[in-house]
Amino acid sequence: ISPILDTAMPFQRCVFILFLSLPLLLADVSRAETVLGITFDGKLYSISTIDASSTLIGEGVYTGIVGGLEYDGATGDLLAISAAIDSPTSLYRVDSTTGIATEIGPTQMNSVFEGALQFSPGGDLYATNGYASAGSDVELLMRLDPSTGAVLSSTAFSADVDINGLAWFGNQLIGLEARGNDLVTIDPNTATVSLLAELPRTAGSIGGMTNGPEGTGYFTASGDLYSFDLQSGQATSIGSTGLFLAGLAAAPTAIPEPSSLALMAACLVPIFFRARRSGMWTRQDRRSTLDFEF
Repeated sequence: ISPILDTAMPFQRCVFILFLSLPLLLADVSRAETVLGITFDGKLYSISTIDASSTLIGEGVYTGIVGGLEYDGATGDLLAISAAIDSPTSLYRVDSTTGIATEIGPTQMNSVFEGALQFSPGGDLYATNGYASAGSDVELLMRLDPSTGAVLSSTAFSADVDINGLAWFGNQLIGLEARGNDLVTIDPNTATVSLLAELPRTAGSIGGMTNGPEGTGYFTASGDLYSFDLQSGQATSIGSTGLFLAGLAAAPTAIPEPSSLALMAACLVPIFFRARRSGMWTRQDRRSTLDFEF
């Protein structure tokens, strides 16, 4: 290795490290441009958050139709919930590379209508819309055991709602509500529903929602993909997926971390100034900063 990388030249070594790190940083950003989406019949797609284009990954087999999709941040598993009226429904583990679904266990609810899944930061898994008994018209917010699929608790919504998708912001759930074509906030303890914002278009009979990076989220309405601000609900159209997605999910690793660049800068700047004060960064060093020789 050239003397340029010798300990007497820390600035060059830092530039070299930054050069080697760039592919990793860029890879993190590129992963942030896709989320996973699933159709009601179990087809799993990768969805671009740049132009809403989709690529089929694979297909799973479910009892009933698919109602929602969510990543388990603790295990890295991709989970899906099935939906059916007066028929068994279950929680599934989905292979994110093939789309193949494996049943975790039944929810033990009489019915699940439409459906949505969302983890809280504390690890509680919430799901909608449950019906406790045949003929019931009371929609329930459910809390599931992610290891068995069973309902741990359920609370009746404070309003007549049809929640097609869920996200999380602050200490509350954000819901994609199809009957009023609204974005709503949901208290996870009381299931109290409050209006956040009106949707830019009709929600449609099925839809999905997921958290995105830094206070944003994504949802689908009538096949179109939107990004939105989790605090205000203001939505921006990305484009048509050409699909009617029943669920969206973004892996924890899909959220970019701008702090990576800031951290790199924080490492480089002190070394840079220390080198200048010590006289170690000479004119010759400046001329050869990018002159790496092996």
